[in-house]
Amino acid sequence: MKLLAWHCDSLRYRDERESTRPAGIHSVTPERSSGDFYDVVLVFITVEPWDTSDHACRASEVVTELVRQNGAGNGCVIMPFAHLSRQLASPDVARALLREVEAGVQHEGGAATLTSFGFHKLLELSMKALGHPGSVAYREI
Repeated sequence: MKLLAWHCDSLRYRDERESTRPAGIHSVTPERSSGDFYDVVLVFITVEPWDTSDHACRASEVVTELVRQNGAGNGCVIMPFAHLSRQLASPDVARALLREVEAGVQHEGGAATLTSFGFHKLLELSMKALGHPGSVAYREI
């Protein structure tokens, strides 16, 4: 599991169209197809074939710590992001493990929102004056 996190002072996303790659992906009607957030850590996560629930648990701990370190008052937004690896878990496994990461952050008392899966997104973000150490982080679980 690979994570790329950015502390954003503002973030807006909107689903644009369904993904057609990787093979086997199928979109699920999103509960939330757009969102506006302020003072959050945006976490792009790639799920790889060998990732398990243990990896998801560790990822939720890492995300919770990044939110704490960054002082992000409104928690995190978890965004599926296949672009950090050439080795991808099946869409069903990836979706399930991303939900576990979201639930783990929430269990730790943090605010977490998982964006839709299987959609290309329009993404607008601002990191004005947030260039502090740790405002951008990469982690491998």
